Parts: sequence; structure tokens; C-alpha cells
Amino acid sequence: MLNVEDIREHRLALYDGWEVKIDSSIKPPGQSEYHWCPVEITSPAEVASDESFLAITYVVNLLTSKYRMNVNPSCGLHVHVGQGADFLELGALRRVAGLLWVADPLLGCLHPPSKRFCYYSQSLRERTRLARGITAADFETHMIPDETCGRYIGREVRHGEESVHWREMNIDKKTVIDFQVNRLSGHFKPFVRKGDEKIDEDGTTSQDTEARSEGESSEESLPAVILADDDISQAIEGYYARHTTETGDNNAADSSATHSLDTVYRRCVDRNTARIPLPSYTAEDEARLRVVAAYGCDTMPPLEPKAQTDPGVFFGIGEIFACRSSCVLCWVLRCSDRWSDRPNYNFAAYDCLRLTEPKSNPRTIEFREAAGTTSGKWAETWARICVGLVDWAEHAPVDEYLAVLSRCDEAAKGGKHDVVDLLDQIGLFAEAIIVEKWLQSDGARH
Repeated sequence: MLNVEDIREHRLALYDGWEVKIDSSIKPPGQSEYHWCPVEITSPAEVASDESFLAITYVVNLLTSKYRMNVNPSCGLHVHVGQGADFLELGALRRVAGLLWVADPLLGCLHPPSKRFCYYSQSLRERTRLARGITAADFETHMIPDETCGRYIGREVRHGEESVHWREMNIDKKTVIDFQVNRLSGHFKPFVRKGDEKIDEDGTTSQDTEARSEGESSEESLPAVILADDDISQAIEGYYARHTTETGDNNAADSSATHSLDTVYRRCVDRNTARIPLPSYTAEDEARLRVVAAYGCDTMPPLEPKAQTDPGVFFGIGEIFACRSSCVLCWVLRCSDRWSDRPNYNFAAYDCLRLTEPKSNPRTIEFREAAGTTSGKWAETWARICVGLVDWAEHAPVDEYLAVLSRCDEAAKGGKHDVVDLLDQIGLFAEAIIVEKWLQSDGARH
């Protein structure tokens, strides 16, 4: 039986170096006198550091200087972001999914329009189950009562609890049942397996914690970090209350709950170009772009139907934060029941089967919408953006997180906020400058 470190090493063993391999999904350009070789180039799994990002530029530039290379619409640049060999816990996953849901239309401006109409990079905001109004409740009605993915491994990690990885290593029936009892209504304390004794920072043990007075306020005994997601949910409810008031309902909105949504955005990076409006496409545009997206993809299935109307930023955020396990979140952000479906931000690593397989890999969120490129600098920049989005979403203060949601909501309604502003607002200043120049040179169209 593998121990903990052996399993972690096994998960990363396939990603310990640069690798070149044949990829039959890539098709050569037509009418060419050359004999092309369709290849996929993968990097090792690396810690997010300047050295790791610079290596991307170096390798791409090295390849383009030594070989004749071509990228066409069947080529893509995929970036995987994760937490080493381990799963992200549910709280972090919700925050990342929420940010990608609201920012999807803005981030799409960085990529060729055809990518949003490709089966292998379908829009999170337009083609997923959530985009079509299917919610977490629709999944949970079909969940098997003793399903360990949704009832145990994929549940939130409370302050003071062991990690998701610990749950994978401790999946005996008694531990799972004890955990489920701990998650019943009215239970707020962290789960500690009976027989284990944890020493808290104040010197008390888990047994001392269990002996506390039942009359003690549950919220008072919880650190603020646990309540962070609840703060987001309350602010979203406040947003709906305010919106109802503005449209004529007499029910007053809770101004304290909506305050954080009204944070004034002050730009840090000077703009040299006008803001970029979100693109809109006619039926003829979509038909043309689908032909481009299907270039070389002989067996590409039809896209799932597009959502008739945009469900909006806060509908999606509300449902994402209502997901009670990682596999439920993965399910609502899938495009269809086909195993091979691919949204542009892919959470497939968190589905039921992979959550219950300790050796499963990669344990990442996959960014799929970017086009293939021979520009080492752009490949590096996009990788930095992907990592920056995940890192910011996971660690941003609640007020700042909500302010970004609000600005993206304004952009979806025709406001002036664009992708350069988004990168500036989340602290990716260098990337914002590069992206502005990239868009100015029409880089996203190539």
C-alpha cells in the first residue's frame, strides 16, 4: 500500500519534464508542400515562480527558432492550475469558479472569437448546465445517500480540520459516517475523528472543545475565515434586494449587505487605449465562426444549445456558492452529459469518479480557450494570468472579491469595465499593460 508521499509523487510523475508527443486532434494546413507532424508540447508541473514562467518563453522561442512551426484553429494553449498534487478545497474552488463565471465574457476578448464556438472550449457563461438554468439542487436530488464524493471528500474544510487529502487517506465507513453527523444542521464545530486529539492554538484539546457549553453562540466561536463565504452569500442576497427596490418593490434593501458591492474602483495602471466593449454576435457571425472553430476537427460533435438569455452574474454566483461539494460544482459547470465535453474553464478533475480515486491526476483547473501561439511572451503572459486569477480568487478579501463581481456585472450590462481593468483591479499590473498592447496590435484575432 502506498503511503501519503508515495501517492503524491505518483500523481506528479507524469509531469516531471518537458515532453513532445503526437496529438492526432491537430490537423495540418491544407494545400501545403510540407509534411507536417501534429505535436503537443507539455511542460512539467512547476511551482508558480518567475523562473517557471520565463522557462515557457525560453522553450517556445527555442522551438520556433529551430523548427518550422505552424498554428491553426485546431491548435490550443491549455494551462493547468492547481495545488501541487492535492485538490483545492471547496471554499477556494467556489471562489475561483465564481470569478471565472463573472469574468468569462471579459477574458474571452483575449482569444480569437472562434474559440467560443468550438466544442472543445465552450463558454462557461453560455453553454454549461448553470448557464441554462440547471442548479445544484437538480444534482443533489439524484445523489446517492452514501456517495463519498459529495457527502465527505468534496465537502468544505472548516477551520481546524484536516485537509481534503487526509479525507482521501481516511475513507473507512465509520469516519465517513462520523463526518456526516458533524455536518447535520446545527453542527458548526470542525470535524475531528474520535480517538484523534488536536491541540488548538489556545492550548485546549478537541475534547475540551466538545465540552463547551451548548448555550455558547456558534457564530461567536467561529473564526472570521469560516464566515467569509457566508459574507459573499449575504452580499449577493443584498444585491437582489437592492435591485428589487430599484425596480419598484417596496421592500427595503439591506444597505449594509450591499455596501461592499459599491466599492469605487480606482485604476492603478494608466490606459493608453479606449475601453474594449464586449463583443456581440449575430446568427450569421456564429455560423461563420463555427466553421472556423471546426477547422481540421473531423469528428467534432455539435455544440450544446446556447443559453437563450444571459442568466447574469449574481444568479450564477449564488448557485456556485450553494454547491455543497466539489463534485456538485463540477457538475453544474459541465456542458452536457457527454464525458468528452470541454468548457473553456474545465473543472473535470473534481468530478465524482476522480474525487474518489486517490491516484487520479491532474488535480487542476484547466484553462482551455487560448489559441495556440508561437509567441513565447504571450504564452508566458497567459500562464501568469491564469495563475493570477486563481491565486487572487482564493485569497482576496471579501470586499475586494465582491467589488470585482460588481464591475464584471456592469460590463455585462454595457458598462465601461473591460479585461484590462479587470487585470488591473486584481493586481496583475504587468499583465494588464501587456494585454493592452496585445489587443492594440489585434493579437487576439491571430
